[in-house]
Amino acid sequence: MNVILVDDELSGRETLAKLLKEHAPDIKVVAMASSAAEAIKAINSFDPDLVFLDVQMPQVNGFEMLEQLNEIDFEVVFVTAYNEFAVKAFKYSALDYLLKPLDIEDLLDTLKRVREKNQSLVSNTKQFQVFFENMKVAGSNPMRIAIPDATGFVFMELEKIIRVEGISNSSKLYLVDGKVYTVARMIKEFEQLFGESFCRVHKKHLINLKHAVQYIKGDGGEIRMSDGYNVEVSRRKKQEVMNRIKQLH
Repeated sequence: MNVILVDDELSGRETLAKLLKEHAPDIKVVAMASSAAEAIKAINSFDPDLVFLDVQMPQVNGFEMLEQLNEIDFEVVFVTAYNEFAVKAFKYSALDYLLKPLDIEDLLDTLKRVREKNQSLVSNTKQFQVFFENMKVAGSNPMRIAIPDATGFVFMELEKIIRVEGISNSSKLYLVDGKVYTVARMIKEFEQLFGESFCRVHKKHLINLKHAVQYIKGDGGEIRMSDGYNVEVSRRKKQEVMNRIKQLH
């Protein structure tokens, strides 16, 4: 893969270039850039497969640089110091990122995912549109999420997800239109990712409280969802769930 490194700090560019040379022999660094202007020029000149993009750059940051491009037909790995909101937006949009200081295992895992995505020849433009939308939302709760499927990604609004059911190492997402998506992510990942309108009511169930229609009494009880499905509530979760429903409504 032909790669461009974008970082306003020389030490950041040199460190990443050294790691790639030592641990990823199939990677060829064709250019380095210290600013957004230099990066755009390099991208137009070298047509890279992958760009490592530092987020925090003066004048024009990494996000703003990407918005200046008409099409993003290369993979992007964001390199950033920890920022909870930005990292959450990356996850919602299924984008790759590395945290500073760089960890070699994280780098290798990221490169593995990029190689796999690169083979699928899926356009990244729509994925980044969702990302930009999520970054602009006030607060810290993005509105849409990118869900990988066999052909690329499905982009769905969070409010249209009724519930998530955990099945071993995967999850099923149930939507208001009746569609069901099976995703190779554990339910715990969705619990950590989704906003406050979602609640884990059972080890197998994560629900969108906005779609809760009725609470049915019992040991732990059940919650009837807007799709007519009764979701079991674990006994130890009962009080927390009741409190969350009262807060929301």
